[in-house]
Amino acid sequence: MSAGWRTLLLRIGDRCPEYGGSADHKEHIETCYSVLSREYEHSKDAMFEFLLQCADQLPHKIPFFGVLIGLINLENEDFAKSIVDTTHANLQDALHNENRDRIRILLRFLCGLMCSKVVLPNSIIETFETLLSSAATILDEETGNPSWQPRADFYVYCILASLPWGGSELIEVT
Repeated sequence: MSAGWRTLLLRIGDRCPEYGGSADHKEHIETCYSVLSREYEHSKDAMFEFLLQCADQLPHKIPFFGVLIGLINLENEDFAKSIVDTTHANLQDALHNENRDRIRILLRFLCGLMCSKVVLPNSIIETFETLLSSAATILDEETGNPSWQPRADFYVYCILASLPWGGSELIEVT
């Protein structure tokens, strides 16, 4: 197999020559993980940046990236912790800059990481509660912010849009 780890990450989940035309997603994950493991020591910084970029630019493949990061977490917790910390910082930045697409995608990515046991479900619940609390504060007419209804609605939408990506795991916790 001559495909580089970047190509494998980009094409994971696709029926493509890099994966021998196979449509078996489990096989894709195993192949990609074995290549990432082999190349880890030489390319860990590039892998870190590229995984984050892939999750941001290919959100429909977040479950695959979450599983790969979960597998990496079994061998290298520091790498996965750095992914979570950077994702959290990116989410804070997106909230501050009101980057709606990025907020939605990063919440989905955190849910994907939760499904792979990289992020604790309670952390996701806490994040959702913080957004709900913020939405409730925004809507509190006594503070004079009724014009911020769209932002509050968006926060609730983001939470609801994240549930398909990790709701079943959250049900087990509550």
